[in-house]
Amino acid sequence: MSDQPFPAPMFSPQPTLTRSRSHRLVAGVLAGLHQHYRVPLPLSVFRALVVIVSVMTVFPGLLAYLLLWVLTPEGE
Repeated sequence: MSDQPFPAPMFSPQPTLTRSRSHRLVAGVLAGLHQHYRVPLPLSVFRALVVIVSVMTVFPGLLAYLLLWVLTPEGE
């Protein structure tokens, strides 16, 4: 038996989700999501896809953006 109750993590934890100050267009929410989840697309393509999905879903997309704007802290 080992002395540790859980094995050591095999990866480094992700940084916390924050809104971007340097790459913002409106509130920095999408740039913060792009950076946090390391999306393998250019930021402009990611923004375009999110806008298209938000327009198609109307209320849920806009509501999610507004909630993230209010609940996500601003980064450095």
